[in-house]
Amino acid sequence: MALYAVTAPLPEGAEQHGTIITAGTTTYQPALTKIWVGVTGNLTVTLVSGDSVTLTNVPVGMFTGLAITNVTTATATGLVGFWV
Repeated sequence: MALYAVTAPLPEGAEQHGTIITAGTTTYQPALTKIWVGVTGNLTVTLVSGDSVTLTNVPVGMFTGLAITNVTTATATGLVGFWV
């Protein structure tokens, strides 16, 4: 019996990369498109536009919909960032 590798295309918009996020001066290029929040809290992020936004009381789970280049401060912990 022969074994064959099955390869399937990634779903549209599927993230292919990830990194542990430590709040501070790291600039993410390309921008993060999703963040996993392990423990609820606040995030202050810098968007691709350069705008700084504070997100309060971010719940545990996957947070999507922003193009984030930096997480400047965070009381939320267990952060993992993803991008295509």
